[in-house]
Amino acid sequence: MKIVVPYAAGGPSDTVTRVVGQRMSTFLGVPVVVDNRAGANALIGMEFVARQPADGYTLVMFSQGGSVLNSAAKEKMPYDLIKDFRAIGNMATLPQVAVTNVDTPARTLSEFVTYAKSRQGRISFGSSGPGGSPHLMGEWLKHLAGIEMTHVPYKGTGPATADLIAGHIQLLYTELPVLAEHIKDGRIRAIAIGTRNRSPLLPNVPTVAESGFPQLTGTNWFGLEVPSATPDAVVKVLNDALNKALEHPETRAALQAQGADPDPGPPEKFDKFVRDELVRWTGVIKSTRVQLN
Repeated sequence: MKIVVPYAAGGPSDTVTRVVGQRMSTFLGVPVVVDNRAGANALIGMEFVARQPADGYTLVMFSQGGSVLNSAAKEKMPYDLIKDFRAIGNMATLPQVAVTNVDTPARTLSEFVTYAKSRQGRISFGSSGPGGSPHLMGEWLKHLAGIEMTHVPYKGTGPATADLIAGHIQLLYTELPVLAEHIKDGRIRAIAIGTRNRSPLLPNVPTVAESGFPQLTGTNWFGLEVPSATPDAVVKVLNDALNKALEHPETRAALQAQGADPDPGPPEKFDKFVRDELVRWTGVIKSTRVQLN
């Protein structure tokens, strides 16, 4: 059995999948191999799984960027996100955080908006690349707050973070675990957390809702799906193994050490979540009129 991760090895989606897949194998009684098929912003790996036999032996890691945002942004896709896949369940969520350079005077997101309005057109925000959540969150903030910011895309979060620290950009919105050490060391400043409640990792940082922008509430997430024709009985076996893996104390500890929150549940819960996310992000892209194709 294999789980296709449509990204290169080493990122959060890959490490979460490896932790969960290894534990699932003990409940399924078969080896679970992670197959990294990166390229074309996850399209290569996703299309590969959509065309595989629906026997439960090939799964794909679904994520906000690689699944929902691609389908929301692109007019032509090599597969249909809803019709060609079937949910197994979510593995985990990762909190997202807005951070700024320590030289800016803003200590909250609302203060940053005020600062940006006083410097219209002279503020830049970074992202790990066009069309991802960090990019769209920045565009959504621009739209909601009525501020002008220049988008600076990078080839990954690492270079974007380096330029934020250096002061070349003023804002970045991405997963908390990626930035946690820099925040702790005081090299960058967290100004808002994307979760519904304050994070125990950053108890003094207000939520985006507290800052006046509840529309920005959200997390990144990593789930599992299979080709759409997979039988009900097979889906049940895989979902049972996934939930048992997520409820195992060692798995939970390993995920939480990465800043991820295990999210067990039935397939129907994850299916509805993916559909809701697709509606949400399609609306964001339409409202901001951002061009991603």
